[in-house]
Amino acid sequence: MKDKNNFDAIIVGSGAIGLSIAFELIKNNLNIALVSPRSGEGIASLAAGAMIDAFGEIEYLESDIERQRLRMEVKAQRRYPSWLKEIAERSGREVFHRQGIFIVSNNGGEHDVTKMNLMREQMSAFGEDFEEVEPKEIPGLKPNYLFRAQDAMLMKSGMSVDTTQLLPALEEALEKSDRCTRIDDRVTSVDPEGDIWKVKTVNNGTLLTEKAIVCAGAHTFKIIGEELRVKATLPKLYFGRGTSITVINGPDLPYCVRTPNRALACGIHLVPRHGNRIYLGATNLFGTDYNQLPTGPTCGEVHTLFEAIMSELHTGLRNVCIDYISWGLRPISQFNYPMAGATHLPGLFIATGTHRTGVHLSPVIAEFTAAEVLGKTLSEENIFSPQKPYPGETDVDIALGIRSLLATALFPNGRLPYNRMVELETFMTEIFKLAVKGEQDETRDRLRQVLQDVPLSEQGILRAYHEVLEKFVPQDGPYPT
Repeated sequence: MKDKNNFDAIIVGSGAIGLSIAFELIKNNLNIALVSPRSGEGIASLAAGAMIDAFGEIEYLESDIERQRLRMEVKAQRRYPSWLKEIAERSGREVFHRQGIFIVSNNGGEHDVTKMNLMREQMSAFGEDFEEVEPKEIPGLKPNYLFRAQDAMLMKSGMSVDTTQLLPALEEALEKSDRCTRIDDRVTSVDPEGDIWKVKTVNNGTLLTEKAIVCAGAHTFKIIGEELRVKATLPKLYFGRGTSITVINGPDLPYCVRTPNRALACGIHLVPRHGNRIYLGATNLFGTDYNQLPTGPTCGEVHTLFEAIMSELHTGLRNVCIDYISWGLRPISQFNYPMAGATHLPGLFIATGTHRTGVHLSPVIAEFTAAEVLGKTLSEENIFSPQKPYPGETDVDIALGIRSLLATALFPNGRLPYNRMVELETFMTEIFKLAVKGEQDETRDRLRQVLQDVPLSEQGILRAYHEVLEKFVPQDGPYPT
């Protein structure tokens, strides 16, 4: 008989990660509770395209930490087919998914070619199959002639999953277990009292547990509170606000069709869904202030998404009907790196900060987190452990941040003439690096001298601008990332 208020573990959050951790824990002799509203509003997993696609997500691999993350994403991708089968067996629900992803590059992304070549290199290194294809042969690709695809391949190991079926299937598996109590309520705080964690809810009072697992996406640290975040030495958490659109009666898609990652999103993509639906995704607007959030999709986000999708992937989508529009907040950690597992505070576990890869990484994050909750020895190091030191800012991070900033200012359809977008990226990147790194960079001394020779004026600024360009922008090549 389950005690109404005491549980061996309490999971806060019912997105893909929270449900996956609960799904892992019900296999063990624990009395657990999963606490979260059933409405699903604002849950990033339900607004996600859910492309299980480690290689299509590659933007750069400049550090060991990024290479470790790729290895873990490949592990999760390889685990997915058997994981979906296990969910279907325990829930009695099949989850719609499609194996294979077409990825295409065009002139909508200045860095598409570089990224696709890196994808090929890494797929070969991991022994994954891919096939070069002619863009005109891709079903469901019918772009505006101004955005003709120049390069394309079929990534055979990638897949897409319909999260509107995945999450209900996980919920059903939990409902069928006598190990899990599902509580439809909102958690307001999680606080320690000795060896016990008090989980306070709006309608069900205070629940007690020795092990609290908070995986409430972008709201995780709102629940834990700033004082405990600092005490646990956890990085700050921000959000990427994403909007997606699901349409009906569109073109038949045997596979997902996507571009490489772009500044505002995980590329743009068409994803087949059950019931002759197509998912169009997705925007990604960085935010820090939860108090000034719109409570639904905005006109600007929908405009931006349609502008890109219909120009670059399929002009005929202007004639299909909208089924529904989704939105959610992707959790982005201070260093843009996932956190999953035991914190420095005994009994407190978190799983968040996955940004665009929460659904993708769910099986692996659930495995790591559940093992730590159960006190089991991990089969391999948990590279997402919240107790690990976090990587610092790199030049690549700065360059990508500047690129995102400019893209935000120029979207939905802005583009600077000639090669000025690349030039402006370069100039802003170098100026920002100076502000962050202080005196060490030799560029700082040169720019200071320029501005002393010609004090803060149009001429001085222009001279500094061109000196940066002469050094960092090749005359016959792309901006070096």
